[in-house]
Amino acid sequence: MRSLWVAGLATLLAAFPAVPLGLWLALKGGGGIFGRILLYAGLALPSVVVGLFFYLLLSRSGPLGSLGLLYTPYAMVLAEAVLAFPLIAAFVLSGARGRVEEVRLLVRSLGGKEVEVVEG
Repeated sequence: MRSLWVAGLATLLAAFPAVPLGLWLALKGGGGIFGRILLYAGLALPSVVVGLFFYLLLSRSGPLGSLGLLYTPYAMVLAEAVLAFPLIAAFVLSGARGRVEEVRLLVRSLGGKEVEVVEG
C-alpha cells in the first residue's frame, strides 16, 4: 500500500510542473534544440544518480540533513518525482505537438494570425 501511495504522490508532484512544460514546449515548436536536449537527457537520468543525490542532500552532513527526511517515504516521493518529471513532460510534448500544428492550421484557415495561436 505504501508503494502505491509513494508512486501516486510522486506522479502528481511531478505532473504539476511537467504538464505545463510539455505543453509550452509543444506550443513553442519543441523549445528549440536546447530545450529538447535537456528534456531527453532527463529521460536517461539513472535512478542510482538520483538516489545518491538525494542521499547527499538529506544525510546528516548534507544541506537538508536537519529535516530528518533520510529513509522516509517523503524522500522517496521526492526522488521518484525527479525521475518521473522528464517522462511526463516528454509524453505531453509528443502528444501535444501534433495537435498544436492542427490548431495552427485551423486558425490560419479561419483568417487568424500566428500571434492568436500563441496567445490562446
